[in-house]
Amino acid sequence: MGFAAIARVTEDRWITCLAKDNLKFGLKPGDELKVESTIGHEIEKSHRPVVISNVAEDAAFCKHHTPIQYGFQSYISVPIILKNNQLFGTFFISAEIAKAHGGTLTVSSRADETCFELEIPA
Repeated sequence: MGFAAIARVTEDRWITCLAKDNLKFGLKPGDELKVESTIGHEIEKSHRPVVISNVAEDAAFCKHHTPIQYGFQSYISVPIILKNNQLFGTFFISAEIAKAHGGTLTVSSRADETCFELEIPA
């Protein structure tokens, strides 16, 4: 049921830190993708979340190369900002997971937290 991960994202690298891969993308910690092929690349520049409820109905993403390349239909990605305001990377999840658990996904962060925990029911 879906996909979720944390990735380290820099201007020129995208590295999987943690993944729950029920879609069989095959990503595991340490794997890299070309940063330009990811939405994390755009978040690295903007530091803003991306929420796509339905790719086909989203004017900004219906022809975007990332959903076309990876085949997802919904997507939520939130930047992980460090205490010094630098981007560490992104937490992202296929929105199907949120829909399957009541249609709501809450992601919060606190500046004094040093640990990021990801738990997704099997």
